[in-house]
Amino acid sequence: MASVKEEIKKVTNCVPRELIYLDAYFRHYPPNDPVFTDVNVFKDVVSDFLKNRIDQLLSMAQTYFNNLEDNEKIRYRRALASMFLPSNTRVEFEWKFLDLGLVYRFKDPLHHTHYLPLCPSAQKALLEMYLTFDLPQNVENQLRIGKLNVDQFESALFNRLLCRPNTVTLLTATDLNNRNIAPVKIEFEDYGMIKPRCLSLGRGYDKVLLRKISPV
Repeated sequence: MASVKEEIKKVTNCVPRELIYLDAYFRHYPPNDPVFTDVNVFKDVVSDFLKNRIDQLLSMAQTYFNNLEDNEKIRYRRALASMFLPSNTRVEFEWKFLDLGLVYRFKDPLHHTHYLPLCPSAQKALLEMYLTFDLPQNVENQLRIGKLNVDQFESALFNRLLCRPNTVTLLTATDLNNRNIAPVKIEFEDYGMIKPRCLSLGRGYDKVLLRKISPV
């Protein structure tokens, strides 16, 4: 029973709206269906529910984006970038976007405003949309000549690694004496955000590339 509760919590983030949608999803199954007695079947159905919600929320986000003016589209992309890469300059979402219920805003102890996806399906939908955007032109130009600053490098690395999941990326590396050593191999399977006051992503994430963000 504990594993069932954890699965529900993980996929809905205890958001009432998502709990209602999940309940409606399960009502399509008859009372004697194995989904109600077999934990593995239950997890498979929850996984299907998550995929379904990702598609629905992605469609919602795309519709919102397609109805924006060109300058608003640039701001929207920058706002998504600042959410997924918190080291970037903070850009606030418009209230009309917040009304969609995909992200929520909060203030840290220093009264800085931050945004986080409301639930896992919202995070994956917005991330999928973000990765359809090209890198900003200035980042493309600096990438071409190999002169990226720290933020530009992070943006380019994030984009390239997550646009090509489950493929090995080789990064040239040197030691402290600037001598070439074996390339660093990185293979991304997923992306997660550690919530405030949490120390990890939880179970199942034993190999991670962690980016610590300064609170200032």
